[in-house]
Amino acid sequence: MKQLLYASTIGLLISWQNAAGQNDRAKAVSLDVAAPAVQQLKSSYFGTDYYGGAVEGDKLLAQYPASRALAAWRVANLVRSGRPREAQAAAKALMTANPNDPWGWFAQTIVAEFSTDGSAPGAVLKSSLEAYRRAPDHPDMIWLRAMALSGNREPAQALALIDSVASRGPLPQELLVLKANATFGLATSTRKRDDAMVDSAFALYARARANDPQDVAAHVFAASRMMNAGHLTDVYELTKRATEIAPLSLVAHENYWRAIDELKRGSQAQRDSEVLGDVEALVRRRGDDATVLTSAAAQFAQRKLPERARALEDRILAEHPNSYTAEWTYVSRYRTLRTLQLDTTHHDSTLTPRYTRALWSFVELPVHNSDRMLGDAYRELFRLSDSTTNADTLLRIVRGMVKYEGINPHVVYADGAIRLAERGRDFKEAEQIARQGIKEGKAKIDLQKASYETVGDYAKAVDWMSAFMYNALGIIYLRQNRLVDAEKQFTHARELDPQSVRAFYQLGVMAEKRGRQAEAEQLYMKGSLLSTMGPNPNKDALKAAYRKRTGSLDGYENYLGSIEEIDRGNRKSEVAKSRAKTAVPMKAFQLTTLDGKVVTLDSLRGKAAVINAWGMWCGPCVAEMPELQKLATQYASDTAVTILTIDNDANTDALRSWMQKKGYTFPTLLDDGYLMRVNMHSFPTTWFLDRQGRVAFTKTGWSEKLVEEFGWRIEMVKAP
Repeated sequence: MKQLLYASTIGLLISWQNAAGQNDRAKAVSLDVAAPAVQQLKSSYFGTDYYGGAVEGDKLLAQYPASRALAAWRVANLVRSGRPREAQAAAKALMTANPNDPWGWFAQTIVAEFSTDGSAPGAVLKSSLEAYRRAPDHPDMIWLRAMALSGNREPAQALALIDSVASRGPLPQELLVLKANATFGLATSTRKRDDAMVDSAFALYARARANDPQDVAAHVFAASRMMNAGHLTDVYELTKRATEIAPLSLVAHENYWRAIDELKRGSQAQRDSEVLGDVEALVRRRGDDATVLTSAAAQFAQRKLPERARALEDRILAEHPNSYTAEWTYVSRYRTLRTLQLDTTHHDSTLTPRYTRALWSFVELPVHNSDRMLGDAYRELFRLSDSTTNADTLLRIVRGMVKYEGINPHVVYADGAIRLAERGRDFKEAEQIARQGIKEGKAKIDLQKASYETVGDYAKAVDWMSAFMYNALGIIYLRQNRLVDAEKQFTHARELDPQSVRAFYQLGVMAEKRGRQAEAEQLYMKGSLLSTMGPNPNKDALKAAYRKRTGSLDGYENYLGSIEEIDRGNRKSEVAKSRAKTAVPMKAFQLTTLDGKVVTLDSLRGKAAVINAWGMWCGPCVAEMPELQKLATQYASDTAVTILTIDNDANTDALRSWMQKKGYTFPTLLDDGYLMRVNMHSFPTTWFLDRQGRVAFTKTGWSEKLVEEFGWRIEMVKAP
C-alpha cells in the first residue's frame, strides 16, 4: 500500500508542479525535499496507525524542521492519537508563521474536524476551503476539501469534487475510499435510506481493495459501514484481515472486536476469549500507547473483569498522567459514580459527597486536554449545587460552564444565570450570561440545522431555545424588582415558545404582583396543562389562586377536572390529526430479545403494534419507562395488541440488570444497527403499526401523558 500511495501521490505532485507555473495560487506549495518523510506520515494516517504516525512525526520533524507539509501531516496524526492540545498548538504555529500557506489551513482543518472538543461544521468547511483555494490542484488539498465536505453534511459536494478529479485520470487510492465514504453518507443522509446507493458504496470499497489489497482504510471503513447498514456477510473477514495488514492500528482492532460481538459468533464465552486474546496481543505490541490501554480497559470492563480494567487505568495514570487518555480515565471513573448516584434503586448516603469530591478533584487537575470534559464536570457540579452552596463557589461553577461546557446552552446560560440571580447578587453578570445565551443558543441550533425537515422547524427550534434566555432575563429583572422589564421578557418568551411552562408561570406571578388575580389564574391554568419533564410550578400556583379566590379548596377537584376534560378533548383531536395520511410499511427487522427470542416484523402482522426506540443513556427515554410499563400492563391481555421496545445500549448485561431492578417486563429487542439503518436519530421515538405492519403514527420525544395518548393511538390503529 505504501509503495502504491507513494507512486500515485508523487506522480500527481509532479504533474501539479508542472501546472503550478501557470497558476499563481498553486505556487504556495512546492515539491518538498522531505517528500519520502511526508509520505511515511501519510501512510500511517491512511493506514489508521495514528499513534505510529505521531511518534514518527516527532522524529521526522526534527530531521526536516522546514517542511510544512511534514508538520501538517504530523498534526493530522497527533490529533487522531490522543494528543489534541499538541495538535492545536502545532496547527496554530503553522498558521502564525504563514497565514497564506495552505499547510497551515490544512492543519487547522484537521484539528477542527477531529478535535475532542468538536467544532462547528462551518468552521471545518471554511478552513478546508481556504486550504483548497490556495492550492486547488494539490492532491492533499483536494483530499482535505472532499473529506471536510463528506464529514460535514455535504457528501454530494464531496462526490462532485472527487468526480472532477476522476475526469482527469485514475483516482488516488485515498480519494477512492473517500468516495465510498461520501456515497454511503449521501445514501443515509435522509430519513429514507437509498439502498441502491449503499450497495454502490460497498462496491467502491471492494474496488479499492482490489486495487490495493493492503489498503487498511478500504477494509476498516467498509466493515464499519456494513455493520451500520446490517450487511454482515463479509464483516468478520474484513475486520480480521485489517488487523493482519495493520497489526498496530487500534482502529482496525476495535472494528474487529465490534464485529465479533455484533455477529455473535459462538457463545459469549467464546466471543470474550477471542476479543480478549486480541486485546492482550495488541497491549503487548502497543502498551506504550495510552489510547490502546484505554480501549483495552473498556473491553475488560465490558466483559466483567473490573480488576484488569482498573489495573490498565492505573497504568495510564502512572505512565501518562497529563494525557488526554488519563483525563478520560478520571472522567470514566466519576461517571461510574454518577450512574450510581442517579440510580434510585441504589441507596448509599456517601455517594453524592464522593461524587462531588471526584468532580472537584478532576476540575483541579493541573492539565486539561479537553474543554468539553471540563465543561461536563462543571455542569455536574451545577446540578449538585443548591441553596446551601457558597455564593462564590456557585459563581465559579457557572463561569466554568460558560467557558467550557458548549453543549447545553439552556442549562449553562439560562439556568446558570437564574441561579446566580436567585442569590440576590451578581445581577449584572447574570444578565450578561443570559444575553450571551441568545447568541450561543442559536449557534447550537445552527449546528443541527441540517436535521430539521423544514425551515419552519428550524425557526421553531431557534425560538424555543431563545425563550429559555428571555425567561432567564425576566427572572433576573424580577429579582431586582424591575417589573416592567421583567414582564416584557416573559411576554416575549411566551411569544417565542407558546408551550413554555416557565413563561406562563412567571407571567402569572407578574399578574398577581399587579393585582390582576383573574388573569393570573388563567395563566396558571393554561400553564398547568402543558407537558414538562420537571415539576410544573403552574399546578401549585393554580391551586393557590383558586383558594385565594374562593377562600377554600372546596370544589377544586371538580374545577380541575372540567379543565382537564376540555384539554383532553383538544389533545385527542391533535393526536388524530397526526396520523399518517399514507401509511408506509415499517422496514423489516429480525431482532433478538433480552431473553434470546427472535422477533421479526412479520411476526407482528395482524396486530396493532407499538415499538418504542430508547436507551438507558437517554434521560427522556428513561423518564417515560414507568408509563410504558403501565401501558404494557394495561394491554397485556389484549391479543390484538403488541407492545415492545428496541434498546440502543451496548452493554446487554447492564441493561438486563437495570430492567430487573426496575421491574420492567415489556419485551425488549436489542438493536443490531437497525435504528441507524432506518435513520432514526431522535430518542425516544415510538412507532404505531397497523395490522399490515405499516406506520400509522410516529411519536418523537418524551410523553408526559403516555398511557392516555398512546392508548388513543392504539385504539385508532385497532379500529377498522
